[in-house]
Amino acid sequence: MDLKRILFGLAVVLCLVSCQNNGEQLHIKLKQTEYHIGYEGGVIEVEFVAIVGWRVFCWQEGIPIAPEGGDETNQTASFTMTIAENPKPEQRVFEVTFYCNDVDHYIYVYQAAAPTPPEEPEDPSGGTEDVIPGDNL
Repeated sequence: MDLKRILFGLAVVLCLVSCQNNGEQLHIKLKQTEYHIGYEGGVIEVEFVAIVGWRVFCWQEGIPIAPEGGDETNQTASFTMTIAENPKPEQRVFEVTFYCNDVDHYIYVYQAAAPTPPEEPEDPSGGTEDVIPGDNL
């Protein structure tokens, strides 16, 4: 299944994340809070409606984010996360913090494990052959 289909399917589900500002209920509307990407890596764009100022960061290495924040605009805003290739045979999980008005919310990026290379078949002779000089059979 290609990445665009996965991201489109996940974008259909809306998640409402709210922030408090002096007792008023303000909202940041995220389309989703979980992303899945193949071991090859790639770019994920996160779109949302920015009704309050926001910041986003990830403490883990390997996931640059741009831009790292913005002001309230009452319009659609976005940032991109660039995920490098996963060279390890274990799944990686990145926790991205989305911060607005003193409230942290989390976006999770699940990256598939790198495929393990096929094992070489064992040589039944043990890897060595006895060679007798002058024997041309």
